[in-house]
Amino acid sequence: MITDVEGVKFVLHNEGVLFETGYPQSLKDVLGERAMLFHHGDLQKRMHAMLKRFVSSTPLKKYLTREMELLTKQGMSTWSRGQRILLQDEIQRITHDFLMKQLFGLEPGKLSTTILEEFNTLMAGIIGVPMMIPGTPYFKAMKAREKLSQIIMDMVAARRARPDIEHKDILNALIEEVKEEDGDVEKIIIDNVLVNIANAEGIPAIVIAFAVKNLSETPKALEHIREENLAIKRGKDSNEGLSWNDYMSLEFTQAVFNETLRLANGAQGVMRKALKDVEYRGYIIPKGWTVLPYFLNIHFDENMFPNPTKFHPWRWLEKNIPSTYVLPFGGGSRLCPGQELARVQTAVFLHHFVTQFKWDAEPETVINFPKISTRNHVPVVLYDLH
Repeated sequence: MITDVEGVKFVLHNEGVLFETGYPQSLKDVLGERAMLFHHGDLQKRMHAMLKRFVSSTPLKKYLTREMELLTKQGMSTWSRGQRILLQDEIQRITHDFLMKQLFGLEPGKLSTTILEEFNTLMAGIIGVPMMIPGTPYFKAMKAREKLSQIIMDMVAARRARPDIEHKDILNALIEEVKEEDGDVEKIIIDNVLVNIANAEGIPAIVIAFAVKNLSETPKALEHIREENLAIKRGKDSNEGLSWNDYMSLEFTQAVFNETLRLANGAQGVMRKALKDVEYRGYIIPKGWTVLPYFLNIHFDENMFPNPTKFHPWRWLEKNIPSTYVLPFGGGSRLCPGQELARVQTAVFLHHFVTQFKWDAEPETVINFPKISTRNHVPVVLYDLH
């Protein structure tokens, strides 16, 4: 385990030279060996570049902001006032619908719900003994993988049967990227679709839920973010949406996002395997050993983050924090290409949430295993702000 800034940087920036990914077999079985998370070389680089292109162009950024806003408004319109809801679950429905639209061009409905249910079963079994024993989380995860694989391949078959229909989604970009690839193209598609769902499915909902939890516990921060977003709203017509420029101007909202991820990072570390004997600071990391760059230790460094356990978003406005201390999306050549998308989702949701609602929140705690979440899924009772 490596817990200091320079050590983590050393490992992440020597990908493919001194280290390669070293995740457990159960994770590889469930998500697939050909997924970009585990793969090396040209295919991994092309997949990473393809995803970055999909979410980074200016027209797409504007489109994705509008799409997230539309789904957020639709989701919030169904919430009852004065009744208890589990906010994390409600947020996941919104972010899931957004992901399904961008990944498959899929509208909310039965198929989208089925994918979410099967995927939750799949993710519950990613860490475990890789043995097909009925009733175990791993067994259930592998069965869920079979069902999801069939759904994905049915979509691919339908598109190949009607090549005249244009699809502007990640699945189509993936099909085009690998059509000349050697080997089992169908497996490459399935594995990389599943790893994209894994990267984008649960984390945005959890980040947003944590942000609401932190704001509920910090009235001064809630007042600040509400005023910032109301100022944007006052300058618009009632039916006018949040633009990309508006999103970029929400400095305190971005600080809330950064501080939330610092305190509760979805990726607490990554696993790498030494390709050879590696010497670092007088120590030898033997060839084949797994190395865990641990991000949370850096996020709680008292020298960079005074009073590190406190939610204090103003710290991101008070000084320039080096990127080496901010690792919610990994680093090096495997830096998550969807990080800006997660920021957009969070900013759009918080904009509409804090400008429409006030709420009573029940006490909430964080759990960290097998994945980071909230214990009670953020129960709140909502009321209209005005």
